[in-house]
Amino acid sequence: MLVVLHDNEPMYHQDVRWPNIIRLPSALVEPSKWIIIDWKDADGYPNNPADHLTPDEHAPEVFQQNHGGEVDIWSDLQGRLLRKP
Repeated sequence: MLVVLHDNEPMYHQDVRWPNIIRLPSALVEPSKWIIIDWKDADGYPNNPADHLTPDEHAPEVFQQNHGGEVDIWSDLQGRLLRKP
C-alpha cells in the first residue's frame, strides 16, 4: 500500500505506528487485512515539517521541509511494528 501512495503524486501518512493500524477480521473480508487509519497528518510533496508530531515515535525527517517516503517506513526500521523472531 505504501508503495502505491509514494508513486507519481506522492502522499505520506507521516504517522505510521500501532495505534494507527487495525486488522479487518476475516468475518468482514477474506482473507483478513491490515489497514492504516488516521490520515489527518497525511501530506503530499512539497510539504512542511510536521512539528506537532513527537520525536520519540516519528522519523527525524518528518521534522524537515520536503521529506519523502522514509517517514512512513521509519517505524518498521526501528522494529516498532514487526516482531523480531
